[in-house]
Amino acid sequence: MEIMKWLPVKPLIQFRSVSKLWKSVIDSSDFINGYGARHTQPHSLILRYSADYSPDVLSYIRLVDDDIETFKVKQQQEFAPFVVSPLLKQFLFSMVVGACHGLLCFFGLHKGYNNNWMVAIWNPSIRKSFDPTVLNILCANNMPWHVEVFTLSSGVWNVIPSGNCPRQSIQLNCPATQVVIDRFIYWGAREKTFTHDGKSTINHMVVSFDLTDNKFKVVDFPDSLTNCLTKDWFLPVSVSKLRGSLIVSGYTKVEEAVHCGVWVMEHDESFRKLFTIGAPIHRILAFKESGEPFFENPNKDGLDVYDPCSQQIKNLGISGESFFMGSYKESLLLLNHLDSHIYFDNK
Repeated sequence: MEIMKWLPVKPLIQFRSVSKLWKSVIDSSDFINGYGARHTQPHSLILRYSADYSPDVLSYIRLVDDDIETFKVKQQQEFAPFVVSPLLKQFLFSMVVGACHGLLCFFGLHKGYNNNWMVAIWNPSIRKSFDPTVLNILCANNMPWHVEVFTLSSGVWNVIPSGNCPRQSIQLNCPATQVVIDRFIYWGAREKTFTHDGKSTINHMVVSFDLTDNKFKVVDFPDSLTNCLTKDWFLPVSVSKLRGSLIVSGYTKVEEAVHCGVWVMEHDESFRKLFTIGAPIHRILAFKESGEPFFENPNKDGLDVYDPCSQQIKNLGISGESFFMGSYKESLLLLNHLDSHIYFDNK
């Protein structure tokens, strides 16, 4: 069984049919968690986007962190679109709101059940979906935060105490970007404040949620970073992850031209400037292991990558829009749960 933990997911799924003993062992929590602790998989990203510029034509591609030019070659050869779960096909429309430990989290409008808004968790490795482990956050119009958390172990939504939430003047950026690092979830956020003379200003920040004690925390930016960012409500900061560190990217102005600045948060919650992309771009989607960021081309020409050393931007030849990218690895998570199971909120 220790040897089997080093095998890819596909043969492990087949081995479950060998005997009841093998199935029970592979489906056990100990085996699934031990399999997830492997460190032999190359750094990979999963890409979801609207192909042919049509919201009804969705493509899923796995990008192994390799030479950039091989992406164009392998896209049609090895990175065939994933077989989408039947549960996800029941959504009128959906968006990916996060990826972690080989799982994707979807949010959208379901065709059945009175057209309810629903959340689904999907493991593309085992082509299995589940509904869901997620935070439900309402923070708008200067109202107190209302947050509920759903866990697989309880199967119910539990309300987070108001004392564990940020002040009501803080709003998460929309569309929200989030990233999971260790036991924390991070979002980009903003707050409108007023001076004594009635003038307003926008402060950008990061909000984190600790999954161990269910508490939020506001991480304010230092003046050196705050002074660089534009004070525009419609140009929010976004968050991403590079080698286990939180990355913040935001819009800056250099001689009236809008650029994108990129900072990394250190362990003491200070921020260090990495580089500036000298062009207006959409938000950074993800990073290569080498530190090169991917982003959607602002001219709608598909997916681009930026080389901080040469300061060159390259197009990867993947046409489309509405891109989502997240870290990805094969996992057995959800294997020991029912597929396409739906929890109803009876409140």
